[in-house]
Amino acid sequence: MSCVSNYCVELCPLYIQTIDVSTVSNIDELDSEDDVSQLSVKQLKTILLKNCINYKGCVEKDELVTKVKTLWRAREAEKSE
Repeated sequence: MSCVSNYCVELCPLYIQTIDVSTVSNIDELDSEDDVSQLSVKQLKTILLKNCINYKGCVEKDELVTKVKTLWRAREAEKSE
């Protein structure tokens, strides 16, 4: 296995798919709720804006993460219905 820009490239059967969170700008691009914590503040705000969610009053990154995680859970619930 070889890594390019800190993300794994498939070269053998032991390949584990990873997500490049530096390019995420849409909630549907996240594979798991845990990926949300890795996003930058700018990415979190972009996701919230794209989904018409007000983040006014959020001062800490954790507050934005909580809102995006809530959104992610709601999207997953919609997919399973």
